[in-house]
Amino acid sequence: MVEARWCHEGYIPKYNEYKVNGILTTGIPVLLTTFIGPGEFATKDVFDWIFSDSKIIEVASVIGRFLGDIGSHKFEQQRVHTPSAVECCMNQYGFSQTEAYDHILNDVENCWKIINEACLKSNDIPKVALDCVVNLARSFHFLYGDLQDKFTNSELMKDQTSTLLVDPVCINQHQYEKLYHI
Repeated sequence: MVEARWCHEGYIPKYNEYKVNGILTTGIPVLLTTFIGPGEFATKDVFDWIFSDSKIIEVASVIGRFLGDIGSHKFEQQRVHTPSAVECCMNQYGFSQTEAYDHILNDVENCWKIINEACLKSNDIPKVALDCVVNLARSFHFLYGDLQDKFTNSELMKDQTSTLLVDPVCINQHQYEKLYHI
């Protein structure tokens, strides 16, 4: 509702104001429950952790929001749409589009540092749950890397999809067991 109000009012929020709201609207905690839910490590503590103010989930959300904004903001600004992190950054700091990209990508890099630190220091959350967060953040680099929006324009994923589904890499049972420590 906040973004709808911003759009309706033509309001361009401050960069950090946008960032705080963006963390809430990415839906990362809900996505994590779909990945973690079916697993044997889906305990009450893990779900409590997902819906707490976990820093690693917060920064994974920032990565998703900001990379999505960089990848899709040109397309989205061709119609009436909420300002993206790019517009917020340009408006607040007087940056060019390139400077805004650099600033946002620097924030994304700092988020990865926080994720790496959290993965190294988290002993109370199962590694499999942390891996779900990390892999979700990685997926945003795939979907929005190279300043492209592959989420909206799936034609851009044609080669990767073909490689995955038409010419997959086969792993024998021994390799699978070694890979997953079975």
